[in-house]
Amino acid sequence: MDQKPSHESIESENTNLKKQIEALKNSERINYTLYDISNAVNTTRNLKELYQSIYSSLNRLMPLPNFYIAIYDNNNKIINFDYFIDEYDDDFPIIENIEDPICLTGEVINAKRPLFLKENMLIERNRKNKIVGKVPKIWLGVPLIIQDTVFGVICVQHYSDPKYFSRQHLEILVSVSDQIAVAIERKQILDALENKEKTLSLIFDNNPDSILITRMDTGTIFDVNKAFLDLSSLDRNAVIGKTTREIGMWKDDHQHPALIARLKEKDSYKNLEATLFLNHKTIFTLVSSKVMNLEGIPHIISIIRDISDRKSLEEHLSQRQKMDSVGTLAGGIAHDVNNLLSGIVGYIELLGIDQDAMPDSQKESIANALISSKKAAKLIRQLRALTQSNTSDPSNVDIYKIAADVFNMLGQITNPLIEKRIEFSENQFFAKGYKDDLHQVLMNLCMNAVQAIEEKPPPSPDSYIRIFIPNKRQGMSKSGSFPDSEYLHICFQDNGCGMTPEIRGKAFDPMFSAWKIRSRKSQGLGLAMAYYIITQKHQGFIDIETLTGKGTTFHIYLPVAAKPVSEKKQDDTSLKRLKTILVIEDEDMVRDMAVKALKTFGYSTLDACDGEAGLSIFKKNHQSIDAVLLDIIMPKISGTETFKQMLNIDPNVKVIVASGHVTNQDQKKIFAKACAYLDKPYQIMELKQALESILK
Repeated sequence: MDQKPSHESIESENTNLKKQIEALKNSERINYTLYDISNAVNTTRNLKELYQSIYSSLNRLMPLPNFYIAIYDNNNKIINFDYFIDEYDDDFPIIENIEDPICLTGEVINAKRPLFLKENMLIERNRKNKIVGKVPKIWLGVPLIIQDTVFGVICVQHYSDPKYFSRQHLEILVSVSDQIAVAIERKQILDALENKEKTLSLIFDNNPDSILITRMDTGTIFDVNKAFLDLSSLDRNAVIGKTTREIGMWKDDHQHPALIARLKEKDSYKNLEATLFLNHKTIFTLVSSKVMNLEGIPHIISIIRDISDRKSLEEHLSQRQKMDSVGTLAGGIAHDVNNLLSGIVGYIELLGIDQDAMPDSQKESIANALISSKKAAKLIRQLRALTQSNTSDPSNVDIYKIAADVFNMLGQITNPLIEKRIEFSENQFFAKGYKDDLHQVLMNLCMNAVQAIEEKPPPSPDSYIRIFIPNKRQGMSKSGSFPDSEYLHICFQDNGCGMTPEIRGKAFDPMFSAWKIRSRKSQGLGLAMAYYIITQKHQGFIDIETLTGKGTTFHIYLPVAAKPVSEKKQDDTSLKRLKTILVIEDEDMVRDMAVKALKTFGYSTLDACDGEAGLSIFKKNHQSIDAVLLDIIMPKISGTETFKQMLNIDPNVKVIVASGHVTNQDQKKIFAKACAYLDKPYQIMELKQALESILK
C-alpha cells in the first residue's frame, strides 16, 4: 500500500505552489510592462516622451526613486545621461573616459553585462574615485544591447536603504532591457526619418530588383523599395525600423553573419546565394551588397534578385534523394541500438545475486538506459516505416470520407473549443492513392495542428483546423513542376503558433523531425512521414505556407482521380460483440481522452479513477474484459499491486502498461508479464496499434 504524505511534504508542496503562483504573477506584470514599452514607440512624439513613458511603466512594476537612461555614443566614445530621476542630483556630466571609466555606467558598458553593487562594493569604488555624484547604498545597472552592441544603460539606485533592491529586481530589469533597447532604437530611427527626406528615391522607384538598406551595426532596416515590398508582401510599417531578424528574413542563421564579415573586410559582396523567409514565404535569392555611410553611420545597401523558380526544383530533388536513404540509415541505427540493449542486459546479468545490494542511483541509471534504448528502437520503427512500399494497387479515394473519419476521431480526443471544418462535400473530390496512408497523413497533420494551437500564446477562443479545396493553385512555389489538371490541390490549415523559418525549412527532414522540431513531446516523424507518403508513395507534392504566430497551411497535391460511376455500400450485418477495454487511470484528462478514443475506434469501455475501483470492476466483469489499459502511479492501490491482484483473478489477463518509466525491481518483474508498454505521454494511434496487436 502507498504511504500517506507527511505533514512536512504537504507544507513543502504548498510553499512550492505559492512560489509558482507568485512567479506567474510576476511574469504577467512583466508582460504588461513589455507591452506598454513596445506600444510607447507609437504613442509618444519624441525620445523625451518615450523615456518618460519607459520610466512610468517600470515605476509601476517596481518603485524607482532614482532612475537613469544613459546613451553611449560609440563613435565618439562618450556617455550622455539623456534621462534621469534623482532625489539629490539635478544634472549629470557627459562622461568621456570609457577606457578607464570613472563612473559605474561606463563599467557596465565595458563589461557588456549587468552590474549589482551593494554598499561595501560602492564604498570601495568611491575610494578609487569611480563614482560621480552622491554615493548610493545600493546600485543596479543593465546594458541596452542591439545585435551584440551596447548603445546604452538603464540604472537604478537608492541612497539610504542598502536592501532596497534584490536579485529579483535585477532579473526584472534584465528581462525588460531588450524591449527598452528596441523601443529606443526604433524611436531614434523614426525621429531621424521625420527630419529628413528619403534617400535614393529614384533608384528605389525604378529598379526591378529588391533593394534593402540596413544599419551595419544593428541590422535595423532603414529603407526598402517597392520591389522588396512586392517580393515580401509586407507593407512599409511592418518593415521600417525593425531588424532583419525581427521580420525573420534570414532563413540560415549563418548567412547573415558571413555577409557582414565579408563586408567589413572588403566593403562589398556579389551574388551571395541566400535563402530568405519573408511573410511566410521561402525565397531563394542572389544578394549583392555594399557598405555606404549615411550621416556618418555605416549602412549596407543590398540588391536582391529572386531565383526561386530554379532553386525550388533543386530542393525538391534533394529531398527525394534524402528520403530514399532513410531505410539504409535506419538499418545502421538498429544495429547500434541492438548492441546497446544487449550491453545493458549483459551488464544486469553480470550483477547476479548482488542486484538487491545495488544503490538506488545505479538501479535508476540502468532503468533510464533501458527506457532510452526502447525509445530509440521505437524511432527506428518509424524510420523504417517511411520506406515500406505498398503491395496493393492504388484506388480512387474520396478525400471527404478520410477527412471526416479523422476529424471525427479528433473531435473525441481534443479540445472541443477547437473548431474542425471540412469545406467540401462527400463524393465531390477524389484522388488516386492509398486510403490508409492518406488517413495517416491527415492524422499526423491534425496532431501537429492541435499542438501548434495549444502552443500559441495567448490561447485563442476562435481556434480552428480546416481542410478545403482552393479555387486555384496558391502557396506552391514550384509552379512549373506539374499541370493543374492532373493533380488535386488540398489545403490543410490551422491558426496555431506557426513555424519559425528554421523549423519550416527542416520540417520534412526525418532526423530533424525525430529529434529537434519544437519542444513537443512525442512529435516523432509525423511531418516526415506525411512528406514521404505524399511525394514517394503517391508521386505528389506537399509544401508549407506558415508565419510565426499566424498559423500554418499545408498545400497537398495528389494525382486526381475521376469520380466513380457508382459505389456499392458494404452492409455490415455481423453482430459481433464489441471488444471491451478497462481503462484504469487517475488523471481525469488522460482517462477521458483514452475512453473517447477507444469508443471512436469501435471498442466498448469501462473506466476507473484508481487501482481500488479498477480491481472492483475487474472482479465483477473480468470474463467480458478483453484488455486493460493500466497506469502505474495511482492513489489507494498502485498499478503494481493492481496488476498482481488481476493476475490472481485471471492469469491470462491482457494488460497494456502506460507510464513515464519503470524503475524498481518489483515493478520490472510484474510488468514483464504485460502484453505491451506505452511511454507517457503516448499518442492515440500508438494505443490503437497496441490493442490491434494483442487482440488480433
